[in-house]
Amino acid sequence: MAVRKRCRSSGCKTSPRCEHAWWLDVMHHGKRYRMPVDDFAFPRGATAPITSKQEAEKVWEPKFITEIASGKDPRKALQRESTAGKPTTVADLLAMYRQRYVDVERLKSRHTALSQLRILTVELGQLPTTALERPEAIEVFKARCAGRAIATTNRYLARLRHICNWAIGRELPAATPFHRRGLRIVTKNERRRDRRISEGEEQHLLDACKQLNELPRANAKLTWDVVHSIRARGADRRPSARPRGHLPCPAIALQRDRVRTDWDADAKLTTGDEMRDRIIGALDTGCRRGEMMKIQNKHLDWQHRWIRILKENSKTEVARVIPFERGSRLEEVLRRRAFLGADAFVFGHSKTGECVGSFRSAWETLCY
Repeated sequence: MAVRKRCRSSGCKTSPRCEHAWWLDVMHHGKRYRMPVDDFAFPRGATAPITSKQEAEKVWEPKFITEIASGKDPRKALQRESTAGKPTTVADLLAMYRQRYVDVERLKSRHTALSQLRILTVELGQLPTTALERPEAIEVFKARCAGRAIATTNRYLARLRHICNWAIGRELPAATPFHRRGLRIVTKNERRRDRRISEGEEQHLLDACKQLNELPRANAKLTWDVVHSIRARGADRRPSARPRGHLPCPAIALQRDRVRTDWDADAKLTTGDEMRDRIIGALDTGCRRGEMMKIQNKHLDWQHRWIRILKENSKTEVARVIPFERGSRLEEVLRRRAFLGADAFVFGHSKTGECVGSFRSAWETLCY
């Protein structure tokens, strides 16, 4: 192994203090590798000719030996890295991120991620991928989001930071603008939400549940008994013609008879009672809506008096238990549904115990 000059064999009398180039000369497994130091160094980042033997020995000779030991031939010209299959624009990178991450991972907030990707594609999609290595393009995006809430802008930036880190792990871009001296996501100015309600608001919600049982009866289920009773009360007001043929349903029967009378006061709904139980469950357990609606009777431990929240039903994928007090209103709700069986959902349908996926309509009516 040596770093030497070949000019002495050509008759140079001032070698090695002459201006001729230094050469790398290495023997490896019986094969000799020789080439000028400059020819090896320039393609690998050198910016000036190598005139010092010390630099050639300490910097470039170890790299030369390493490439030979790894099976490469450093004498061959370096091939440019192929860009086939690599994203060239930010839109291509976001599409790859969705295909390889969002669509593969079991994300509970997948719809939120897709919405953020759509906005980022519109705002940054036309830029080259290398634009994400510098903060300028992202600062322009922040300026465009000046009219949005600070928390909303921070969620977009957090998604973009995750995309940059994910791409760097796959050797797509070379750097990220989100670092200690670069872009920062400041959360202290976000508007904090107060997740607690006052006692007065709680009582108003529970009182409003009683009114759900007295809603217009367009949402109530008509039966033939109710239709006949309405006909009997309407017969005293005006005579009605007897309908001909088969009546497909009670609603059409009332429409043909054109009966205009009040609904039977005894025919009440149970929507208000169900909503009252769900509000009590939300207030006393502190569960998220999805966690609360998936609680079954078999998840209740009456010996220790707690409710088990399963890992698969939790947003954070961490199992936990929620205690409840003896004689509390929550215990009353839990005992009332016990007769439905172990597999019944506590805050589901009040008669069948089936799971109710959403009660948005009842909640909006309650708040209105």
